[in-house]
Amino acid sequence: MSAAPSALLVMGVLFRERVFWEKAASQLEDLFGPLGPEDLEFPFDRTDYYAEEMGAGLKRVFVSFRDPVSQDGLAEIKERSLWLEDVLADTAGEGKHRRVNLDPGLLDLDRLVLATAKNFSHRVCLKGGIFAEVELIFRDGRFHPLPWTYPDYRRRDTLAFFHALRVHWHRRQQGKEDHGSKG
Repeated sequence: MSAAPSALLVMGVLFRERVFWEKAASQLEDLFGPLGPEDLEFPFDRTDYYAEEMGAGLKRVFVSFRDPVSQDGLAEIKERSLWLEDVLADTAGEGKHRRVNLDPGLLDLDRLVLATAKNFSHRVCLKGGIFAEVELIFRDGRFHPLPWTYPDYRRRDTLAFFHALRVHWHRRQQGKEDHGSKG
């Protein structure tokens, strides 16, 4: 049996207060290595799904990490992300309210796969309660959403962001680009 192929680790992050995104970013780098040189941030305004738990005025940021990861490690990455969400959560009052929502994924030349703790008909169980979902597929020179693709992953700027990451990843695999980190 051969080793699992590597991919770029990406993370979709929801937050309301920037200080918690900054704390999460620092912890994510401790867990998964340096962030990549590019990110994309915009208002999370296509759904109010998280408003009750996290409040209004949420922002979405997409980031990548400099160091590739083995594709067979996605479940463990999601478990670590859930742990970090718990560490940063507001536990005052009734219940626990996340201050950040972390959605790790793997980008390779063919697809973007996300990890989730929510089961559904088109998701495949990776381990315990962690599932994988193909969010975007690469065909005819660009990424395409699928019927279940989240609205913020369908945005033109999001598709362009992931396309640019794919170009970067392709060049790295061919040895044509350096592996510089952000900053």
